[in-house]
Amino acid sequence: YDNALLVPVYLEAWKRTGREDFRRVVTETLEWVAREMTDPQGGFYATLDADSEGEEGRYYLWTIGEVRDALAPTDADLAIAYYGLSEEGSAGGGRNVLHVPVAEGAFARQRGLAEPDLRARLRTIRARLAEARARRVPPQRDDKVLSAWNGLMISAYARAYAATGDARYRAAAERAAGFVLSHLRAKDGRLLATWRRGVAKVPGYLDDSAFLARGLLDLNQATSEPSYLEAARGLTLDADRFLDPGDGGYFFTAAGQGDLIVRTKDLQDSMLPSGNAVMAECLIRLGRLPGGGPFQRRAERLLSLAAPSLRRAPLSSPYMILAAQAMARPATSDRPVLASARIADARPAAAGAAPGIAPAPPAAARRPPIAGEKVITGSILGRPGPQRVVDAALTVPAREVRPGQAVTISLRLDIHPGWHVNSNRPSLAYLIPTRLEFPEPAAAAVDQVAYPEGEMVQLKFAAEKLSVYQGATTIRATLRPPRDAPAGARRVPVRVVYQACSDQSCLAPETVEFAVPLTVLGEPVGGSPAEPGPGSAAATAGAGSVGAGDGTSGRRRPGGGVARGDDRLARLMAEQGLLFVLGAVFLAGLALNLTPCVYPMMPVTIGFFAGQAQGAGWGRRVALPALYVLGMALTYSTLGVIAGLSGSLFGSALQKPWVVAALVALFVAMALWMFGVFELRLPGALSQVGGGRRGALGAMVMGLTMGVVAAPCIGPFVVGLLAFVGASGNPLLGFWLFFVLALGMGLPNLVLGIFSGALASLPRSGAWLIYAKKVMGVALLGVALYFMQPLLSDRQLGMLALAFAAAAGVYLAFLERTRMRAGWFPLLKAGIGLAVVACGAWLALPLVSARAEAAWAPYGGEAVAAARERGRPVLIDFYADWCLPCRELDRFTFNDPRVLLELERFALLKADLTSFEAPSVRALRDRYDVVGVPTIVLIDGSGRDQSALRLYGFEEPEAFLARLRQVR
Repeated sequence: YDNALLVPVYLEAWKRTGREDFRRVVTETLEWVAREMTDPQGGFYATLDADSEGEEGRYYLWTIGEVRDALAPTDADLAIAYYGLSEEGSAGGGRNVLHVPVAEGAFARQRGLAEPDLRARLRTIRARLAEARARRVPPQRDDKVLSAWNGLMISAYARAYAATGDARYRAAAERAAGFVLSHLRAKDGRLLATWRRGVAKVPGYLDDSAFLARGLLDLNQATSEPSYLEAARGLTLDADRFLDPGDGGYFFTAAGQGDLIVRTKDLQDSMLPSGNAVMAECLIRLGRLPGGGPFQRRAERLLSLAAPSLRRAPLSSPYMILAAQAMARPATSDRPVLASARIADARPAAAGAAPGIAPAPPAAARRPPIAGEKVITGSILGRPGPQRVVDAALTVPAREVRPGQAVTISLRLDIHPGWHVNSNRPSLAYLIPTRLEFPEPAAAAVDQVAYPEGEMVQLKFAAEKLSVYQGATTIRATLRPPRDAPAGARRVPVRVVYQACSDQSCLAPETVEFAVPLTVLGEPVGGSPAEPGPGSAAATAGAGSVGAGDGTSGRRRPGGGVARGDDRLARLMAEQGLLFVLGAVFLAGLALNLTPCVYPMMPVTIGFFAGQAQGAGWGRRVALPALYVLGMALTYSTLGVIAGLSGSLFGSALQKPWVVAALVALFVAMALWMFGVFELRLPGALSQVGGGRRGALGAMVMGLTMGVVAAPCIGPFVVGLLAFVGASGNPLLGFWLFFVLALGMGLPNLVLGIFSGALASLPRSGAWLIYAKKVMGVALLGVALYFMQPLLSDRQLGMLALAFAAAAGVYLAFLERTRMRAGWFPLLKAGIGLAVVACGAWLALPLVSARAEAAWAPYGGEAVAAARERGRPVLIDFYADWCLPCRELDRFTFNDPRVLLELERFALLKADLTSFEAPSVRALRDRYDVVGVPTIVLIDGSGRDQSALRLYGFEEPEAFLARLRQVR
């Protein structure tokens, strides 16, 4: 550690004075570390013993006779004078410590030598003395690898690389960092203190986390590799387990370590810097990042704690003074590097390589722009996240473009190690897909967007493999400026939306916007303008998104809420495109004609047309049914447009318990109508306006009011379609979906109205239709039960669904009284009843067998205050709908029976951070120093935030249970 602390001092002295002897000390020290103190795998050994042959310092001491034996006479005389040797010996007994009493330049002048000649002779002398010393018995080497001391040496090598550009120093620092981060980790990912010969042990202390974090920050600053910044940030956050939540500062040992009688907290330096001082430096540097407010405030509190000690004995705490100076000066050279530029790559590597240091590996590969291309960088919309784990760059052709000519752009995402982003087609519907957006459709038409295939990976907290992008990923899109675009420069905004996650946590989704420069010149290309139609990518995108659906989650919140939109329809849209979905909706409209609400009305409707078309020509026979269908289309299209314009308002309405209860009551009423409990008739005035009026207006009004008559049977489908359109926020999409639905429902009426004679070919209504109405009534009750999800726990819903399926199956198979002469009818009824029971059991049994759930409540300051008054500890789960580890905590950890039992003594609150940058959410994040999700905050019965026990990310039930038991 002493050599690691000396190297930065000599580096600073060399930079300030330019003296080459200071730089030579740095070079020789680091070469010695590489030669003598480096494990083959990259870690740095701890120490060499001070004694050998039973005498302390024997290996390093020299008598004048030993020097003369090792060197030629003239060189011996020069060495004795230069190193200040005497017969008595500076160490006694004739033994001398080699030192330099006279500066090199002054000594050269005294001897009448040129300085270069003196240096050359001294190099020869040192080499000969080293050969002679190598024949002695060397001191024993302690080959442990300590996390803390490796952190100090990583700092030394990183700073040496930053100051000299010598790639050997970077290679050594990166090898050591990689070794410590991969070999000195416990199973739960936390840092261990020591490693020797393949065995790592002893839980890490404050110094281990602080020194290593600082080394990684120095390495990030020297190399611009953001992965080191992320690792340093993780170590700093994990160091919360050393925090003193009451008085501030950090203890040397973590909470819960039972092998010590007392937990010490040192603010003053000893032979090593104070762990608190180094941690203060790390907090200050991290606090200068975007979103670094929590780190900055913690650093301020730590410096306030140390202030009295600094006033009393400033010389006892030089590193804390350095931290205070860093806090006072503007953020310049000591701010961590977020950008992906590789400053070291431009430096020439030093010639040669020191023994034991491998050549520096190349920087992370990035395809440089080739001739005819240019690379542009984007800017993050909104508040940047606390760390950069994805670097985005856009490559565009550096040429002129004719109006209407295709242009291909390439977006490259460089995703840092240990992180991933969801693919364009995530495995789970609630995950945020990676997608391109084109917010100004008039600027350029979008021909296509080509997304790469996702990689299926198994994350340690997920039950199934997920489709993700890792490493370098390229997305390509083809654009065309409009054929009528004027000549000149224009900028086309392009956005990429992604969400980055690690194995432990997810960051908030980010949107990066690029301004694609296009120079339009020349005549338009041939062909028609590339305008997006209903089936094009741009039309599918609506407001500019090209790719999958928005992935909005339907995670149940305390207090109710159902999934926003129809996940299956959204996935179908993403996988097959809009035209396929429109075709499916059209077929669904056709199928809805067979429902008991619509089918019996067809003879009445066709009779209305036939009565007015007698003796008329083909024009009237076609016009009346067509106007009827047009009226239906207007009704349903209006619904679609309203849902699209309302956007999230429709989805949020479905999250209100009273709205859910009203829907349940509506579907129950519709079911009772199907069972014949009462009759639902149109008001007389409405009947007069519609069916009572002849001619074109009457046909149109009949179509407009058809939705009311069909509502009991088509309601469930229409509600689901409305929810999907509301989630998309796209009124154009709502118009097309509901217009096509109406065309499907109206087509049979149009055909039969034109060919009225075909009416006789329809099956007659009878007993079969009465039974079909009863089956539809059971289905409507099932829909009502489905909408009760937010009001019931999984187990309650499963038990109710199982009982309903059994009762409905028995009713439809045996108790329903409809009879027909056909011998197959009883068998049909039995089959339908059995199918209802089997389907209900298949859906309900997983819910019945589900574990009990914790009694969560929405977060509120009043709830926290009430728990403190009762002396009850509080657990706050900060989650987001798009956070997969949050869901896995709910599924595997919070619902574990042992954890549930322990949670009974806590007030359980959930804080929704889905809208991560909303002002209210940002205030809540700042209040609790939350920088990512999931974050679990634990507050004891006295109201003290147990920061040392905070959880960031997913944790297995056993470890989480141990964490809970420490909170009282």
